[in-house]
Amino acid sequence: MSTLDELDVIVRRRGSRVIVGIPEVQLYSSADDLQTALAKLDQKKQALREDLVAAGEPDEFESYRREPTATGDQRSSRRDLIQFASKAAIAALIFVVAGTILADQIESAIKRSAPKGGSAFWARMEGNLAKMADPKTDLPPEKKEKILADIRAIVARWRPFVAEIAPLFSDQGPPSRSTPLPGAK
Repeated sequence: MSTLDELDVIVRRRGSRVIVGIPEVQLYSSADDLQTALAKLDQKKQALREDLVAAGEPDEFESYRREPTATGDQRSSRRDLIQFASKAAIAALIFVVAGTILADQIESAIKRSAPKGGSAFWARMEGNLAKMADPKTDLPPEKKEKILADIRAIVARWRPFVAEIAPLFSDQGPPSRSTPLPGAK
């Protein structure tokens, strides 16, 4: 239970005016200076007390507010929430637009690089075969010999490994070997 004298008084300045009030009972007054505004508020409190006595109500009453909060704080919180929601919506919109643009770019790149089938594919294949079979595009004999020599050297180096591994892939299974590999100790 509270009395009017136990409630908080809020003081604000708006331009040249001073506003004082008790928000819990909706009593407010304003004046050009603080002393006058407080005097007017005391007159309103006295008038409320007289009305309560006339109605047979005591000067004590229950406070319905859980925690005193200023109206300006509530407006500020709402404004902050609206500002946050606006920024979040803008960020989401930018994300969606960027994702759409990126998806379109990826889709067009895939379409450009995908092999074309049908008659276009076969016409390109025929052109490539004709180009490769043309004697004008043949390698010079020295270059051919160099490439073949390189291939022979690679085959000679890897042949023992391939010969050892090849039976592992046959249906007969790996042979039992009692002799070591060449070069092994």
